[in-house]
Order: sequence, then C-alpha cells, then structure tokens
Amino acid sequence: MSMREQCKRCEKLANLRVLLRKVQSQFSNLTSSSKNIIYIYNLPQKRLEYISPTIESLLGYTVEETLAQSMSLYESILHPQDKSYFMSYYDHLVANDIDDSEIQLTYRLKHKKGKYIWCCDHITIQRTRSGKVKTLTGILRDITERKKLEQEIKASEQRYRDLYENARVALYRTRISDGMVLECNDMLIKLMGYGSREEFFAKRPYAKKDYANPKVRENLVATLKERGEVNEFEIETYRRDGSVLWLSISARLHLSEGYIEGAVRDITARKVLTSQEQKVLDGIMEGKSSKEIADEFHRSVRTIEDHRNHIMHKLGVKNLVELTKRVFAS
Repeated sequence: MSMREQCKRCEKLANLRVLLRKVQSQFSNLTSSSKNIIYIYNLPQKRLEYISPTIESLLGYTVEETLAQSMSLYESILHPQDKSYFMSYYDHLVANDIDDSEIQLTYRLKHKKGKYIWCCDHITIQRTRSGKVKTLTGILRDITERKKLEQEIKASEQRYRDLYENARVALYRTRISDGMVLECNDMLIKLMGYGSREEFFAKRPYAKKDYANPKVRENLVATLKERGEVNEFEIETYRRDGSVLWLSISARLHLSEGYIEGAVRDITARKVLTSQEQKVLDGIMEGKSSKEIADEFHRSVRTIEDHRNHIMHKLGVKNLVELTKRVFAS
C-alpha cells in the first residue's frame, strides 16, 4: 500500500472517529436530557448493555449498580402483583414466541426508597437474520400521575354509579332515534314491575313501545328538541303484568350524544283513582283501619273495603305491603 493510500485511509478512519464521537455525544445528550429511562438489553446473554442516567432520578439506582445487577435487580423491584405478568412476556421472548416487533407493558417498579411507581415500557425487538430475538431496546416512562388520575376517575364513576343505583327516584337514559333503553336504575325496573335488570332489558329494551299512545313520545321528543328539557310531562304506559302505569317525566335532551336522560315519578294513583278512592288511600297510608276510615267518612266498613279492593286492582297490587311500596315509590 502506497503512502498516499495509507494517508487516505488514516484520514477516513479519523473522520469516522469524529463522526462516532459526534453520534455518541448526541446520544448521550438525548438520553441525559430525557425524562425517560432508555435501555438496551442483550436477551441471549441476559445482560443490560446500556441504561440511561435517568435511572437514578426515576428509581434511585446508579447506572453502575443497575448494569452490575442487571435482570436480578429488575426482578427484585417488580411489584409482586405484576411479576407474573412481566415474567410471562420475558419467558415468551426468550422462547422466541412473540412475533411482534414492538410491545408495550405497564407495571410497577419499586424505588430505592421504597415507594412504587407505575411505568409504561415501550420495547422494540431486534432480531438476527434467522429471526431470533437479539436485543431489546426500551423506553421506560413514569406514568404514576396518569394512573392516579385514572384511579380517581374510576372511583368517581363508581361513586356516581352508587348514587345512580341507590337513588330514591327512577332514572333512565334512552336513545333519541328509536327509544332504546341505554341505562336505568333499579328503581325504574321495580316501578315497571320487573324482578331483575336482565329480565327488564330482555323484555323492555325499547321505551318507545311502552307508550300507550306512540304519538305521545313523538310530542315528548319534539318538545325536548325545542326546549332542551321538559318537566312533569305525563305519559300512560303499562307495567309488566299489564296494569296501567301513569308516569310524570322530567328529562333533558343530549342531542350531540344522541340520548335523552331523565327521571320518572309514578302518578298512577292521581290519574286513575276517584277522589273518594284517593281519600281512602290517604287513610290507609296513615295507618288507619277500615273502621276508622268508615267512621271518618260516614260510610260502612264494607264500602271502605270495596274501595280498598278497587284501589289495589287499579294500581296492580295484591296486598297492603305492595300497595305501600307502590305509593311510597311514587
């Protein structure tokens, strides 16, 4: 090799070294300034080849002790509830059972001081020409705050659900287009005469069909579209046993979401009972006997008993217990 060729070769090597140092510097700046942990793991050798300095600020371990302990450290700081989940993926990677080029895992790691943080691990898988997993390049992000927020939202939703289900008023949500019942609480299910949610949704999935006069629902929807909400809108419908049920609806239209949400109140007694029957019913609800009610209205006990039977028939109840539940639920 001539002197000229040797000089060109040396110059080329020098340029490559400069370029390599530049790339290394850029990589170092990138990893040191990143808030995420960046790592490279050699799977066949089960050894960490690189981990960014962020490991110390995020988990409290130095780069040196992390590289020295490698996978054993990782296993020791995994949350006990997440260990089987994480190790299952790891074992599949070792066995070369994962075809994906990227996977994303979420788990908890223990900080050196003892607290756990939630991490999202985005792993890129590099393979040999034969297809075997060679290295794993990962970006580990701290998502503890996001997880806390998710848990708070979940708890808030559960509190709302508990309030919704335990409300002493019948609540519902129906689709505007066809009246399909999207949601309702147990109070409404009992009011309609059903024993369970499953039975109700199997037999009454469309509130549109519950109207004695379908045009009334058309008027309700039209009024909602015009005003946005209605109060004390009265409809006639039927309970599970076929008995008449009059409801007073207070509802609001959510046009962009496509549903109507509201509350209903049983006003059957007011709509179907005569004034005399209503007075008798008031006396029954006050705990008065048939004789006491008869003496108050100067009627015979037989007449009051007849009124009581008519009231129960009109309200679709079989005994005093059911009558009391029906009246106090309204």
